[in-house]
Amino acid sequence: MLVKWFFAFTLVGVYYTVKKSRAEDIKIWDTNMNFDNPHNWKDGRLPCENDRVIFPASSSVVVFMPESVAVSDMILPLNGELIFPSSATLNITGRTGTGTCVGQDALFQPSVESWYNPTNWNFTSDRLFPPTFPDRQSRRNRAVPHVYRVPCRWDRVQFPSRASFSVQGISPDAIVASLKINGRNYNQDDLSNLLSSSTGKLLFPGNPSIEITNSPCTDPKGCICGNEKEPIFSAICKFEPPTPGPGLCLEPIRVIGHCDPMCATKLEATINPQFRMERYLELHRNLYSHSMYKEVDIFTSRISENKIQTIFVDTTTTNEVANKLAQLMLSIYLADIKSVQSYGLRSIEISMASKFTGGPTSDQQFSTSGMSSGGIVGLVFAILILAVLGAALYIYRRRQIEGFSFARFDLRSDKIELELGTTPHDELEPEEAPPAKSKKDESKGFDNPVFGKKLTPKGSSDAEDYPEVRDFVENPMFQLLEDSSES
Repeated sequence: MLVKWFFAFTLVGVYYTVKKSRAEDIKIWDTNMNFDNPHNWKDGRLPCENDRVIFPASSSVVVFMPESVAVSDMILPLNGELIFPSSATLNITGRTGTGTCVGQDALFQPSVESWYNPTNWNFTSDRLFPPTFPDRQSRRNRAVPHVYRVPCRWDRVQFPSRASFSVQGISPDAIVASLKINGRNYNQDDLSNLLSSSTGKLLFPGNPSIEITNSPCTDPKGCICGNEKEPIFSAICKFEPPTPGPGLCLEPIRVIGHCDPMCATKLEATINPQFRMERYLELHRNLYSHSMYKEVDIFTSRISENKIQTIFVDTTTTNEVANKLAQLMLSIYLADIKSVQSYGLRSIEISMASKFTGGPTSDQQFSTSGMSSGGIVGLVFAILILAVLGAALYIYRRRQIEGFSFARFDLRSDKIELELGTTPHDELEPEEAPPAKSKKDESKGFDNPVFGKKLTPKGSSDAEDYPEVRDFVENPMFQLLEDSSES
């Protein structure tokens, strides 16, 4: 029998540099067939210089070798490749073991991984918070549904340099925007040549079909992944068996793209043609900059032609911090109907998992088109608070009582301290103070410093659609966040 073994001595390029894109995600293959990866060896032990290295006869793989290798003996399979750096050395000593390296059989036992297994991919995206997902292996973003953890048709796929791999299970056929292997960008013809070669058949066994479209997402409203549809959805979820027992909560919520209900919080918005994903995410980034929300994971995606979904998950046993952040965002979007429309939203509502094992929470629903009973009660409560603040402010201006001030608004200082929900105090520079009036306008009642008059946020492309109305008010948090994002 003719024994075939290919030694490929290649100069391997430097590691890739991940660059974020506004409209697409980058999915990076996260497993390898490297010689110095303990997961590829029986019992997780790397061979030492007196060990006999055994590649099983049926193990047809490509193995990336380190700069220096010293072993007693090496048994090769019938077919495969070793990839060495240009300056590598291979030392076959033939010695028996002494000291700490007693000399044993080291069996190479890598696993051939599936394309549709979510655990095999890392990725970076402007939709991710924290955004440094690929660099934080110890903490994956918990808010990302399963179907977004494998390549969507709009994604850029990368197989890193200085790593070998073997990918199987590419069924159904895979569709990606671009493909990079070992630092080289492949077009469809290049990939076809690779897949038909001896090396390609080791890297992608089973004669798979991968389509490279060279068509990244360019829709400013965002693009639908497509993996949430059959048969891809089932191919992904077979690697995510249902979690036994109740999990973190007794009443999780349904999330588009996740194989099972999640113990999380969800904002789901209905959008109009003026919606822009970049503008929608900018508010998320501004709020996420506060230190109290650093442990909250967020992921936003377009799930249908007119729906946007945002998922919030944190490290607490009740999802408490994530709930507060989601409610804060909702309160800003629902400050008034013009604020909602300026974001390109028709309506928005919140859903929260309940009955956490670490403590009780409750579901709440809010919407511009309709509210649950809990939402109505919350709205009435908010109106009562505003009425009390307004009355107190009126008394203060009329009487000018020395030492009288508010817990949230100090009108005698040159700054305004604003607290919304549980957000820490931020000292905010007030806008230019209005000139003093010699005569009070009795028809106006009183001036509430919490409210402004301009309906449309700065920089809005829809400014001409919303003319100024004198008796209309707007939540100032919306404007302050807009100003901070521009600075």
